[in-house]
Formats: sequence, structure tokens, C-alpha cells
Amino acid sequence: MKYLIFSLFVVIGACSQPADGEQQQTDNGASETPELICKEVRNADENPESPLSEVYVKLGDYQLKVADVTICMSMDTSEYASQNIPDTALSAVGGWWAGAGDYFFLIADGDKYRVMHKAVDEAMETPAEFETVMVLSKEGEIVAPQ
Repeated sequence: MKYLIFSLFVVIGACSQPADGEQQQTDNGASETPELICKEVRNADENPESPLSEVYVKLGDYQLKVADVTICMSMDTSEYASQNIPDTALSAVGGWWAGAGDYFFLIADGDKYRVMHKAVDEAMETPAEFETVMVLSKEGEIVAPQ
């Protein structure tokens, strides 16, 4: 019976999804430098009409949800220039699906970290500009917009 109750708590904990901006402790261990990561929720091959991914900032043992997007993949630094992401970005993620995409990068800004986002669409006449979507302290607390 003890194992059944423990298993139930494990399943309930694994199924819960954090809201935007909510911290989530992970088992991945600490990383000294924060990074943007993607989590696939609905696979594009299995759900071509409604794929879904989540963007997180991983900071130490915590993950902080930034946004829900259609497609998300980590970007190599060699891809930064194609999306006007500065070379000084700590990490970047993004993706394109069905004529539109979202791109994010994380950059150090003094004693804070800034998460930048732009949404692009193939019908846009002028290029999209990055905007700040979240500012974090070095300790991982949200300081500004969300």
C-alpha cells in the first residue's frame, strides 16, 4: 500500500505542468550559466495541425517557463546571424512552422539576465524586432516583464 501511494504522488507530480513564469525543480543538476531549453509537448509529425513546445530558462536546479510556441529547437551559434541574434547571447532557441516562427535568446545584462523574443511571419513586410519578455536576477527571480 505504501508503494501504491508513493507511485500515485510520483504520477501526479509528473503530470502537472507549470504556468508561465513558474519555477520547476529538475533532476538534471545545476548549471552555472543559464540557458534556454525547449520541451516538446505535441510532436509535429504526430500532430501536424497543432504541434506545441514550451520554452524554459534553465537556471541551476530550476526551470522557469517563458512561453508556449508551435515549434522549438536549440540554435547553434552559427545560426544566430540569420535571426539577428547577437554573438553575446548565452543561448537561443526557435522554430518555424507553417509560415510563422518564434525566436528567443538569453543575454546577460549587467547583474541580470534578459530573455528576448520575436515572432515572425512570412507575410511580414518589415523584419520583426526582438522585445524583452522577461528579466531575471542572477538568482533566477523574475524582476521585470512577463
